[in-house]
Amino acid sequence: MNFSDRLLIASFGGLMLLMLSLTAITYQLSHDANTRLNSVVQNQLIKLNLARKMQFIGQARTDSLQSMLLIDDVFKRDETWTYFIDIAQYYIKSREQFIALLSAEEQELMLEIDLLANEIVSSHHQSIDFLQDGDYKSAKNILLNQVLEKNKKYLTLFSSLSELQISNAQMAVDSAKIEFLFIRKTLSILATLSLILGMVIAYYVIRKRHHLTRQLESANANLELKVNERTADLQNIQSQLRASNKQLKKLATTDDLTGLFNRNYMNSHLAKELSRFKRYHKTFGIIMMDVDHFKQINDQFGHDIGDKVLSEIARQLQKGIRTNDAIARWGGEEFLACCSEINTSSLQAIAENLRQTINHLIINDIPDTDISISLGCSVIDNNGNILQLIKQADTALYLAKDNGRNRVEMASLEVIENASVATSNVTSIDRNK
Repeated sequence: MNFSDRLLIASFGGLMLLMLSLTAITYQLSHDANTRLNSVVQNQLIKLNLARKMQFIGQARTDSLQSMLLIDDVFKRDETWTYFIDIAQYYIKSREQFIALLSAEEQELMLEIDLLANEIVSSHHQSIDFLQDGDYKSAKNILLNQVLEKNKKYLTLFSSLSELQISNAQMAVDSAKIEFLFIRKTLSILATLSLILGMVIAYYVIRKRHHLTRQLESANANLELKVNERTADLQNIQSQLRASNKQLKKLATTDDLTGLFNRNYMNSHLAKELSRFKRYHKTFGIIMMDVDHFKQINDQFGHDIGDKVLSEIARQLQKGIRTNDAIARWGGEEFLACCSEINTSSLQAIAENLRQTINHLIINDIPDTDISISLGCSVIDNNGNILQLIKQADTALYLAKDNGRNRVEMASLEVIENASVATSNVTSIDRNK
């Protein structure tokens, strides 16, 4: 064997050794990159699941608090309170698992979420304290004015955290792509060398490259599918939270029995009308209504029938007002309608129409019982305010009661003075007589 043969054999052996070394290095790089990619995918899936659980628990606590405000039964309220406490523990456990998986940037955002969650919990406790003291109005105000607004911000922060997690996952995928690109280039070099050393080695290298390429494409496709699924889940949770918040807002402004606006909403509506009046001089008026002899209906037929009577009267009153007007259950058997851009004669006409509508109303459960309402009307004046406007309408309503019920009285200086004289010798007036 001559020197050239020995050199060729040595060169071939060196090239084979180089190929084997490069192949081993490439395989190790591919394995490491694939392991890291799988770890990133698994880590992101765990974080997304924990984030979803924490969002659900946060909303569940708010829903439980809402339920306690609506439940009259003490035992059911205690059961809801127990559930309210239990899910707090689940939140703490989920958070401990979640925080350990977060990056430094994600932990900064999670710190904001924790601060806001603590504020929401504090508002929960304030609302529960009022609820236990029987102050449902204050409890509901905290729920409406604090918890709902903070829940919106809580949802926004969690959405930002989810977007950051998705961005980090995408960065990890991009990094994996770069690593796989390097691997592919290395395999291309091996393929070139394999053409020189023989078809067998070339075939092996090409197969190896194709195999790794398929792994990369499969891993990318699987990650993209999982990210899309989790994104869809988060969007669904956001939609559910928005629907829950909308329902809470409706409960806070609507009377459960009649479906009309409640007193809180009407107070806000009257304040807006007064602001429009002061700015644009758009006159408005109110009609205070009270069901005549309603106590006798409750006493004779029971509260279930009384509730049906109130519901039917509310439905007829709602149909009887104009589209742009608002009507609310003011309290008990009292209703209050606010009529925008109206004068005294038009307001009195609307009130008379409502009176006649209710006077002709027949309730199937009590067909032989006459149903009627008394109405007091008042129109805002330049020096007026909401309390004065309501007091004037209330005075007119008292006068309608004193004058035989089932009638409309319009508030005026003469009416108010007459009503004051008429009631000066009476300790109290029972509207339900």
